[in-house]
Amino acid sequence: MKRLICLVVGLACATALHAETQAVRWNRFADQVYQLHLKSIAAQPARSEESTQAYEGDMAKNYTYRETQFFAAGSNKLLSKLRVDQDDPSKRYYLEVNVLDSQGRVARDYIALYLPWSMSQPARTFISLHAYPGELHAFRQFNASGQRILELCEGRLQGKKVMLLFEEAELDKTPEASAAYRACFGGLPLQAGEFLTPQ
Repeated sequence: MKRLICLVVGLACATALHAETQAVRWNRFADQVYQLHLKSIAAQPARSEESTQAYEGDMAKNYTYRETQFFAAGSNKLLSKLRVDQDDPSKRYYLEVNVLDSQGRVARDYIALYLPWSMSQPARTFISLHAYPGELHAFRQFNASGQRILELCEGRLQGKKVMLLFEEAELDKTPEASAAYRACFGGLPLQAGEFLTPQ
């Protein structure tokens, strides 16, 4: 019925349908990040650290939340981080999960962030795919809709310091022909692909 109404109303309704689709997709992504967190800490010995904190900004002044960080017991590497409402722990508004490679480095990470005063859908979602070519550490970041939103690379290449940062508005202008850019990002996919589903 909603689609039929939209055919009559036109473009404004099509935009609303797109927003609704993004809300559904991003909420599903947040749920999947949480399930990945549960799977991660169940698969290996982990320890946790908990703290209570409060925002100081105007919009969420004095909003109190509980943050729990989970670390791999053997390596002390951060596996995940959760922030929940202090008064209602069922309200998870920040979820972060790191997937480590065989050397204990972050291979990919997932983040879903809700605004404390608006829990209907995540305000931001992030999927970061990491690579470690030589002495470099690079990652390419996407949102849960598959849009590329950030590229960052730091380290050394042939003895020279490298620091490349491209934000969303600059990604169409990246110097893909440069040796540093190819060395940093050549091994990373241009699309999130299968990793749009946290795994």
